[in-house]
Amino acid sequence: MIKKLTYPFDVEYILRKKRSIRRELKAALDERRRCNEHIVSIKIAILGGSTTSEIKELLELFLLQEGIEPTFYESEYNKYYEDIMFDNEELRRFAPHIIYIHTTNRNITGYPDVTDSPETVENKFCAEAEAYTEFQQYLRKLNARGVLLAVCSKNDENVALERLNHRNGILRPDDFVVIKANWQPKDANICEIVKEINITLDSVVFLDDNPFERDIVRSQLPVVEVPDTLMDEVTRYIECIDRACYFEPVILSEDDIKRNAFYQETQERCTLQSKFATYEEFLISLEMVAEINSFKPIYLDRIVQLINKTNQFNLTTKRYT
Repeated sequence: MIKKLTYPFDVEYILRKKRSIRRELKAALDERRRCNEHIVSIKIAILGGSTTSEIKELLELFLLQEGIEPTFYESEYNKYYEDIMFDNEELRRFAPHIIYIHTTNRNITGYPDVTDSPETVENKFCAEAEAYTEFQQYLRKLNARGVLLAVCSKNDENVALERLNHRNGILRPDDFVVIKANWQPKDANICEIVKEINITLDSVVFLDDNPFERDIVRSQLPVVEVPDTLMDEVTRYIECIDRACYFEPVILSEDDIKRNAFYQETQERCTLQSKFATYEEFLISLEMVAEINSFKPIYLDRIVQLINKTNQFNLTTKRYT
């Protein structure tokens, strides 16, 4: 019996130590099995309107604590309604003892009523699918203006890449400077992303339809912008972001438009640099040539940006550029 899994619960400890707790509980269960004690097995289907991985992990801990060995089926992300209303051969073969539906107000209000006609059901699904497509098109336009896109997903990487390569999708893996698809906390992945592309946390806008994930990132990374209002309705994602004016530049230069490519090239250079014994050898291999010249009209927008950056943290009244 692990005391941390008895009431009152130390939630932070359980979340932080869940893997080691699971190992300890599994070892205790294996010992009971070696002693020929009866082990209760149970099948649980988790049908989620949002991320369910942590729900599954916590359920497993508390069941193992009681000597019950669970096996889980998880629906695809936000596909709980389809699993309930339509035939699912995989779920039928799994034959769960318990079906646990994990959802939010957004999922319930946005989905059809049981009494809706087939035409109404189809129209509501088509409307939501269209909203997701429009949002991807919106993100692509931001990307074309120099806004960097990154994926921070609780998922297996191969599954995330498969969905990004779906024939009906708008965005592709190459549209993102970094793709973090794993089961680590999202705030930790955000820190890894900013480290890889060499930006600061206060440059990040975190978009997520799960209020639980938004709350965690907001509490752990206060300088990250986390829009909340309207983010529970996919049809209002664009309105939510536009209202906040996160991505309204004063000047849009040619370098801004090419920023995504610049960061991807930077990552490639970092990979290349790791292959050399010294930094000097790496620089020589680049065969760079510096050109010194007077200001040219074509570069004026970029020159103004660099002047502003140079003076950004200069708190005196003296300007050196």
